[in-house]
Amino acid sequence: MNELVTIANNQVVTTSRKIAEVFGKEHKVVLKAIRDLEIPENFGRHNFMPTEYFWKNNLGKTVKYPMYLITRDGFTLLAMGFTGAKALEFKLAYIAAYNEMEKKLHAADSVLQSLADAVRERTAAEIQKDVDTIRVRIGRYLQSRGYQVADPFALCCDLAQGKTDALYDQQLQFQLSRITDNRILECGEE
Repeated sequence: MNELVTIANNQVVTTSRKIAEVFGKEHKVVLKAIRDLEIPENFGRHNFMPTEYFWKNNLGKTVKYPMYLITRDGFTLLAMGFTGAKALEFKLAYIAAYNEMEKKLHAADSVLQSLADAVRERTAAEIQKDVDTIRVRIGRYLQSRGYQVADPFALCCDLAQGKTDALYDQQLQFQLSRITDNRILECGEE
């Protein structure tokens, strides 16, 4: 009976039309029952969201009709007014359908969060790999030119920011400025 509910605006809802169909009532009766509920405006706005549906009338003309999207809390409040054995059966079916759909919705959110976390971790690992590659290449280049530097990567950053003295040759500065978009230094390894 999961067709009793659907997802709209990232929440599990049913419609006033579906309630009318399942409970064997005319839709206009369900609409009146919703409008007659004496509830705070804030509760009504969040749990009985007005919308519309289109239906072809007897003349074949498409006509717009009012309808409500109804949350679990709205359904619970509305269905309290429906009595009898059949009404109880449908109330229980709706509650089960809401629970099942909410589980699916939460499971989907959990999967999306896991994917987002995996992408963030992978991206951080890739950046660290690029930084390590740059360090190694800068170190090799400097060693090939006879420089002994404790932290070649820091030297590269200092050069890029103009923080070193002029003792380093212009060739080194030129080579260090050839960092590609993916942060890999092209050092002209021999």
